[in-house]
Amino acid sequence: MHAYDEKLCDLIFFWQIDVARRLALAVELKGGGASIDHVRQQLQSGADLISELAGPEVQFAPVLVHKRMQTMQMRALEKAKVRYRGKTYGIILMRCGGDLSKLKV
Repeated sequence: MHAYDEKLCDLIFFWQIDVARRLALAVELKGGGASIDHVRQQLQSGADLISELAGPEVQFAPVLVHKRMQTMQMRALEKAKVRYRGKTYGIILMRCGGDLSKLKV
């Protein structure tokens, strides 16, 4: 349970990939078109919460899983950034049905 008041991303995943590598993903799910600022803000809120919960050794990635998006939206999302512990991360775009374990992070 948390007391975070902002709108959060849909999912937060934590997993240990191997002995030396831990990963946290902020994941937003969209079935169609979406407001770029809304998506970015929800992923940012997820990043902020992960920063509070995760240890310093955790790698981070913001991910948007989408069913379909217009080319203009995809280009704008590719430029959108999420901050995590002082670093800026681009939003990774993934189609519905994709395999999160195969992300290049």
